[in-house]
Amino acid sequence: MIAIYLLIALCCSGLSFGVKQRWASVLAVLVFIIAQLGLNNYAWLHLGQDDSTFFKFDALGFIFTSVLSIICLPVFYHSYRMLEHQTEKWEEKRKASIYTAALILLVTVLTGVYFADNYGILWVLIEVSTIALAALIYHNRTKLSLEATWKYIFLSSVGISLVLISLLFLNVAMHRESGASLHISAVLENAKKLDPLWLKVAFALMVTGLSTKMGVFPFHTVGIDATTVAPHPVNVLMSTALKNAGFLAVFRLYQAVMQTSIADWASHILLLVGLISIALAATQTQRTQNLNRMLGYSGLEHVGLALVALSMGQIGFYAAIFHLVLHSFAKAGLFLQMGQVNTVYDHHHPENNAAYFRSNPIGSLVVLLGFIGIMALPPSGLFSTELMIFTNLAQQKQWWVLTLILVLMTIVLFTVGKQLMNMLYGITAQVKTNIVTMKVDALEIAAQLTILGLMIYIGFNPPVFLVDLLKQACAQ
Repeated sequence: MIAIYLLIALCCSGLSFGVKQRWASVLAVLVFIIAQLGLNNYAWLHLGQDDSTFFKFDALGFIFTSVLSIICLPVFYHSYRMLEHQTEKWEEKRKASIYTAALILLVTVLTGVYFADNYGILWVLIEVSTIALAALIYHNRTKLSLEATWKYIFLSSVGISLVLISLLFLNVAMHRESGASLHISAVLENAKKLDPLWLKVAFALMVTGLSTKMGVFPFHTVGIDATTVAPHPVNVLMSTALKNAGFLAVFRLYQAVMQTSIADWASHILLLVGLISIALAATQTQRTQNLNRMLGYSGLEHVGLALVALSMGQIGFYAAIFHLVLHSFAKAGLFLQMGQVNTVYDHHHPENNAAYFRSNPIGSLVVLLGFIGIMALPPSGLFSTELMIFTNLAQQKQWWVLTLILVLMTIVLFTVGKQLMNMLYGITAQVKTNIVTMKVDALEIAAQLTILGLMIYIGFNPPVFLVDLLKQACAQ
């Protein structure tokens, strides 16, 4: 089934890229969405089964693919509306066709990452995601977007190279001890036989290299800079699905490491990376006036917190995965609304973005709900997952970690809240006499509110099947 899905997706991407007409892009997107939802349904019906030599429909992959499938629907619609205002000349039509083709390719490879059962295939797909994202980041063809694109390509290439070296060390460990391949299931089965030294090097390089995708320390800046200039629908996928893909790849190897004598060492690595990431989010949000960058640093905080939860071992797996699921919905709804904010002000600086509540009352409601969501304030679903993480830290008597995280998160809450409240209710000389009412796209607002509503509902009343899937993912 994966082979059929990949073939359809590549054909859709090729159609959009080759035929530079609106009808071709719309047709390609519609066919691809049907294929995406069809694969998701097929994976649910064949959960736990191998699809081929290199792919497997497991619980964790299904969870993240389902999140991606839900999010990509409004992403494609918002992209269509965005491109609709840009395609007046042939050059813009060419840009639109490249954008659509790259967006389809990105969703495809991320889906492949989620279901990959081989580290080699996983590495190839992550590399392809870099190429697709480079085309999307450069969409606006400005000097800043060009700079961000080259920086993204360079640092991502460094990160991917480190992941490749990590796999080489892992491959040596597998052949020295068992002769097994780099299948993820094989690594899990033979984990106890592997040399701890090789595993240490492989794990450290894996975490460092994939920090470009997770958006955490040390290569977190590449994603932040890209978020500043990329179109808002692209920011949604970078801040959610891409981070989930990087986390999943690290989690796969960490599950194997947990069975060995270096489990405590690996946990300390994740804890250190997580804490530094949260600390960077707290300091950098105070130094930026750009809303997109601010939301990017918010993602740095949340993935860092997920790594802290992961470092606690089996007890933290459930909270870490569930936290990223809810974060994906919260950040998607808020980033999509930021596209409308940009339409009103044509820039991202809060000192000039004021009185948004008068310009777009319904959109302001989305901003408020999104702010509550990403800051984990009740009724945000993230409140429940953060409470799980803090409770686990208290049970393990890691009081200094808990205290430090609470202090840093309070700083982020104050800084982001101050900027967003100024945008919603503040009045500056620039807009005091020039407040206009924005015409709202009802479908865009409905999509944003639906995603945020899912975040709230699932967080406090998770469906039984989702709880079962999360437990299966933690036990794998």
